[in-house]
Amino acid sequence: MNYTPRTRALLGSILKDIGLWEQAYSLKSSLNPLTKYKIGIDRTILPSKN
Repeated sequence: MNYTPRTRALLGSILKDIGLWEQAYSLKSSLNPLTKYKIGIDRTILPSKN
């Protein structure tokens, strides 16, 4: 939780892809739901990018 929101959003997306849903939702709940983060990764590499 000490990292920037952009970093937490990226990590949450990675965790969701590898099946660690609880940890991903924990990170998601720490983010502002109205903010969109541009992480610059193609959707074919990280499908849960949204």
